[in-house]
Amino acid sequence: MYKRLESIFCGYIRVSDALPYMERGELLIRPSLAVLTEVDRAVAECIAVCIDRLALGSSAIGKVIDTGVGVDPTLEGKRVCVRPWCGLAPVERDGFAQEVARVPEECVEAVPREVSDVDAAISMFLAVSEEQLEEITAREVLVIGRDPIILPFAMRAKKLASRVFSVPSETPVARHLGIEATSITGRRSFDVVVVASLDPAVVNASLSMCRDGCVALVHPIALHLGIARPRASCRIEAIELENLARGLRMLREARPIALKLFKFFRGLNTRALYASPALLHLSSKDDRYSKRDRK
Repeated sequence: MYKRLESIFCGYIRVSDALPYMERGELLIRPSLAVLTEVDRAVAECIAVCIDRLALGSSAIGKVIDTGVGVDPTLEGKRVCVRPWCGLAPVERDGFAQEVARVPEECVEAVPREVSDVDAAISMFLAVSEEQLEEITAREVLVIGRDPIILPFAMRAKKLASRVFSVPSETPVARHLGIEATSITGRRSFDVVVVASLDPAVVNASLSMCRDGCVALVHPIALHLGIARPRASCRIEAIELENLARGLRMLREARPIALKLFKFFRGLNTRALYASPALLHLSSKDDRYSKRDRK
């Protein structure tokens, strides 16, 4: 038996017991660090409804302890990172905030020895494709959302967009970068809208601010859950994440702000990084998930 962090019903998270198993093409990792993001908050607060009681955890860093049928056996013993939301975790499959987590082989990437767990974990959320970042150059941009994937867009927009706006109440990074504020119900429209939220009200209100010919870059899980099409003619794409090397390059520039967006939690014999501070305030009757265990 091992422990995992799972959402039982709206607003209630508990530590539960589970048995490890693998399917073909999967491997088992023992996470040393798990990452919980706005996707996990959406699951825990029933913004996103799952088919079962699934373990939370959008990503993880850990050691491969076993490999299943059809998996490269040389991976065993290696330290790997799990690509964020791979396999649509934790909405369609178990997430990775577990003492032992099963992961599809295509979801993992080896972590260089010189890279720390924290750097690797944060970097995976900064590895936005250069092609999508270039959409921002010399255009009027709205960046909105609490998920850490908003950070590369916000930083690039601050430097290269003709003007950049945000909704501070929905975008914590905005105050760190000094981004100009706007109202989510305002009449302003934009050339590029970047949405890193799973709240349907936030997503749909943001898309309503697209002008004709707009490019809308939306959190991949939000697209999976479904969105309302904007009235304007608009190209909508899921935000794409590349590999760890790309993320590490972005981290060199973003480190001071990135570290402010994550909070530590200790439990399950696994550290966790919370990119969603709201998760720290969800109620729990399990004293293994209590204030005295938080760092």
